[in-house]
Amino acid sequence: MRNLLLFVLVPLFPACNGSSSPPSGFEGTWNYDLPDRASGTNLAHVSCPAQGGAPAVELDIPQIGALVLARDADGALAGRTDQGCSWTFHDADDEHASFASAEATCDNPVIGSSYTITRWTLARDGAEAAEVVDAISHRPGGADCDFVLAAGKRTWVDPDADDDPAAAFVGSWAYLPPDPLIRTNVATVACADAEGNPLPPSYEPQVGSIALERTGPHTAAATDGDGCTWTFAVHGNTALLDPPAQRCGPLTLHHWALAGDGGHAFEVRSGERAGCRVLLTIGERTRQ
Repeated sequence: MRNLLLFVLVPLFPACNGSSSPPSGFEGTWNYDLPDRASGTNLAHVSCPAQGGAPAVELDIPQIGALVLARDADGALAGRTDQGCSWTFHDADDEHASFASAEATCDNPVIGSSYTITRWTLARDGAEAAEVVDAISHRPGGADCDFVLAAGKRTWVDPDADDDPAAAFVGSWAYLPPDPLIRTNVATVACADAEGNPLPPSYEPQVGSIALERTGPHTAAATDGDGCTWTFAVHGNTALLDPPAQRCGPLTLHHWALAGDGGHAFEVRSGERAGCRVLLTIGERTRQ
């Protein structure tokens, strides 16, 4: 699951992320399909009550990224997201997996806060899976936010697919115009004072473009407007920063996920600059 608040191309590859069905059950890598604002697919609704002088927040947050599922030593279905959280589905067969808990909590290193998944269900149909998630996002020093993903959809990534998905990311990708109302392409910058006390966050509109090139099978590199080059591993429709900690100048990136369909892409990016956390949860780009 991806992008809890406070915690984010002409088609050149198929709309699905894999070319066949997993050999059995859910084991393997499952990517979110590209979010669709019109249908609500892979859009999580986040509701946060007012706190202090800040008003209540209602946001739809696109979900992207990978979930790797495997059977553990006890035969339970265990999953790990690309943001570093691990979960166990206590009720799972080859077509359905679920858990319900008030204690399934992860301190997410990407978003810098924790969240609790109270219910998570997966229903597999071949190489596709429908997903429903109910969760609570715990805001540091503030009231909790409700998180609901009602229409999640994932596709299994076929490790033996003939096509190299990295080729689909080649080209120039520009940010869409920032929209503060829905938080698209607006990064949150969180700093602390000399005593380590958190300061009020600031917000930075994201502009400009990156140039992506294929560097090998399932690998790509992105060069930004500052001349920094970042490397990615690409599987299915999703490119993930690899290795997961890269530095250029004052900026260190710990996580960067790009999911695209050939002409349109969503992104989530997290890092540090001059001691401040910089987090983009709703990034959106178009191919030029």
